[in-house]
Amino acid sequence: VFGTFDHTPSSQAGAVKVDPAWTRKNIVQIDTPILAHTGYRKISVHTKAALPFQRVFEKVAAAGLQNRIKTCAGTWVARHMGWNPARPLSSHSWGVAIDLNTQWNGYGVAPAPLGATGSVRELVPIFESEGFAWGGYF
Repeated sequence: VFGTFDHTPSSQAGAVKVDPAWTRKNIVQIDTPILAHTGYRKISVHTKAALPFQRVFEKVAAAGLQNRIKTCAGTWVARHMGWNPARPLSSHSWGVAIDLNTQWNGYGVAPAPLGATGSVRELVPIFESEGFAWGGYF
């Protein structure tokens, strides 16, 4: 759905270098005022994911849930899952994933429960309504 790209290992363990032509064609920046307080006034995403991301953030704001977003650790980062070169490429490599509130919802640990600081559980149905999958399920 999001295309394939040539890549080579990066100097950073687990990261990859993506063909620049693919990046120019497929990765765009979108305004994300809802994330401005996290340092991400703009995020880089796949062109096909730009509108779904924008709709998610509009729905989050309309539901009054923007205060659930405490931090953002980024979107488009070309890398292997868990930064482990033995694993497949992460969805972040295509710009179709976002890491929110990682302090409370880290990779491979139980996500923060509903109502707890850092919980994103109320946001999950909104993201799913736009075709995204929650990492907390895996």
